[in-house]
Amino acid sequence: MGMVENRAAVALRYADLGEVRRNQRLVQLVSALAAIPSHSLPQAGGTWAATKAACRLWANPTVSAQAIGIWQLMIKKVS
Repeated sequence: MGMVENRAAVALRYADLGEVRRNQRLVQLVSALAAIPSHSLPQAGGTWAATKAACRLWANPTVSAQAIGIWQLMIKKVS
C-alpha cells in the first residue's frame, strides 16, 4: 500500500458504504485523485473501467457524506 493510499485508508476509516468492496473502491478512487490532484477523473483512473467504476460508485444511493464518515473525521479533528 502506497503512502497516498495509506493516508486515504486512514482518512476514510469511518466509511460504511454497506459493502467492503464499495469501501475499497472509495479508497482506490480517493488515492488516485489525491496522487495527482490536477488530473480529471478519467486521467486519474487510467482506464475506462476505472472511470466507469468511479461513476457507478458516486451514483450509488448508499454513497453520501454521512456514509463516507467525513463528518466524524471532521468532528474528531476539531475536538
